[in-house]
Amino acid sequence: MDRNGDPILQADAPAKEFSTERCLQCGWEREEYEERIRFLENRVRLQDAELQGKEDRIRGLKDRIQALEDQIKVLQKRPARPKIRPSGLARDACLGALKTCQKLESSFWGVLNNRLGIAGAPEVPRLAELIRSPPES
Repeated sequence: MDRNGDPILQADAPAKEFSTERCLQCGWEREEYEERIRFLENRVRLQDAELQGKEDRIRGLKDRIQALEDQIKVLQKRPARPKIRPSGLARDACLGALKTCQKLESSFWGVLNNRLGIAGAPEVPRLAELIRSPPES
């Protein structure tokens, strides 16, 4: 039977009394009506559950978006720090040792060669020992 002939799907269909086991208007049996009503009720329940699931997912996405926005705000408040590369650290260490050697009036290259263990390098005390007891002039 098509949708137009189905009194359950029609909005303006009058409510029917089931005084007999067969509907006099369309010929359906009572069980068919009850089955159709159960089917439609289940369909409505499934649609409600589906909508609830979508609402929960949307709520979860909104929470995640809010958390990410909070993280972005925190990152924006942090001051930018320069990236330090290993070559920059080595340069800083060498410049620091060079300036220390200049202040102590010692040979930077002698200290470096002695520290690296290069053969034939003159014996120069370690920089830490020079700092503790500077050479007397």
